[in-house]
Amino acid sequence: MLEQTDLPEKELLRFRTMCKSWTHDFNRVYQAHPSHLLLETEKDGVEENQIIKLDNHFTSSKQIQRFLEEMHSHHGNPFPGRSIILTFYFPYKAIQTTRADRLRLVREYYEKAIELLEMHGLHLHMAMFELGHGSSLELEPMETYNYFRRWLFHVPNLKKLVVAGHNNCPFLDEEQMFYRQNTLPQLPYLELVSIYKMSHAIWNGVLESSCVPLKVKRLLLDPPTRMERLRTPEAAHFPNLEAFEVRLSGEYLERFLNVLEGTLIPPVVTAAFHYCEDYQDFGRVFRGLEVFAGSLAFLKLCLRFTEMSSRNAIVSGFAINLPQLKRLDLLHFNGPLDPFCQLPSLKYLTVEWFQLREWVGSKVDIYGFEGRMEESNIWDMISSLQQFHLQSFRPPVVCKTYHRDMLQLSMDVLELDC
Repeated sequence: MLEQTDLPEKELLRFRTMCKSWTHDFNRVYQAHPSHLLLETEKDGVEENQIIKLDNHFTSSKQIQRFLEEMHSHHGNPFPGRSIILTFYFPYKAIQTTRADRLRLVREYYEKAIELLEMHGLHLHMAMFELGHGSSLELEPMETYNYFRRWLFHVPNLKKLVVAGHNNCPFLDEEQMFYRQNTLPQLPYLELVSIYKMSHAIWNGVLESSCVPLKVKRLLLDPPTRMERLRTPEAAHFPNLEAFEVRLSGEYLERFLNVLEGTLIPPVVTAAFHYCEDYQDFGRVFRGLEVFAGSLAFLKLCLRFTEMSSRNAIVSGFAINLPQLKRLDLLHFNGPLDPFCQLPSLKYLTVEWFQLREWVGSKVDIYGFEGRMEESNIWDMISSLQQFHLQSFRPPVVCKTYHRDMLQLSMDVLELDC
C-alpha cells in the first residue's frame, strides 16, 4: 500500500512524531521537496532530484477499508508523503464473472474512495487517479466523470494532479449539457497537471475548470486518439508556465505554441515533444519555440520524420534561435546534426539514432568516429559542447557518453608522444 519504502506505514507515522527536528526533516524531504513538483523529464539525469516519493496506493475497496480502520484513531495527516494513487484492479476471479458483478466491484471501489477522501483528502498535496485499469471500461463515460468530479471536491489542497486512462470515447452532443451543468471544481493550489489519454470531458474539464492559469507551472498533455472537439490550450494561457511535455502535432501543436501579440510570454525553461508518426516539417517545432528564446534551457524531442522529405532540407538548414538552450535530447532521431551547430550555449547533447549512418552533405563528422570521438569535429562545430551521449540501435550499435575533457587528454598524450 505504501510505495517506495520498506517501512510499515504506522512506523513511519510514529517516527515522524518522535521529535520536532525529525518531523521537520521528514516532511521537508518526503512531502515538500521541490522535485515532487517536477515533470519526470526535468528530473532525468539530475542527481539531486532523485528523491524517494512516498505514495499511498490503493487498488481495492478492501484495502481502503483496512486503511480507514487502521487510521481510525490517528489524528492529523495519515499520508506520510501527502500523496495518493487510486487504481482499481479487478480481483483475478472477478475477470470471469458477469458484467453486472464487475460493475458492482467498480462502483464499490469508487464509493469507498470517496469515503477515504471525505475523511482525509484535505491532507493530500499530490494525487494520481488512474481511470483506465478496467474500471473506466466498465462504467459509462458520464459515470466515470461524475466519480472523478466527486473525488476532486475532497482534495482542494492538491498541488499536483495526474489523471491517466485510455478512454477514446467520442464526445457526444447529448452529453455536453451534462458536462456544462456539472463542471469540475477549481483546485486553487494546482501547480503541476498531467493528463494521459483521458476522455474529452475530463481533459477539457481539468484544463478549463480545475486549473487556475496563473498558478500552473507544469503541464504534461497526452491526448486521446480521437482529438475532435478536444480543446487544446495555448501555452501562453498559463503565464507562469516553466515546463511542459506534450504529444501534439499539426494544428494542435501550432495552437499550443501560439502566442498572440501583446500576450505575456511564459518563462518556459524545459520543453518536451513526442511524436508517433513521421514528421514532415522538423523546423516548425523550432520556429514555434522561438517565443521562448529568452528562457528555454532544456529541450527534449522524440520525432520521426521521413528521410526523403528531410535529408537535404535539414542539412541545408533552417534557422534555430534558442540562444539560452544548454541541453538537447534527440530521441528516435533520423538525421544529421548540422542544424544544431547554431546553438551557442549548448553543453549537453544526447542523440539516439535508429541507425548511425553517414549523411550526404553533413559537415559534422560522427559516423566512423564511434571509437575515437576525440577526433570528431563536433567539438569545433559546437564549441560550447561539454558532453555528447550517442546511441544507435542498429549496426554499428553504440551506447556511449563522450566528454570534452577526453579531447584535451588526447592532445596531452600526443604532446607526450612527440
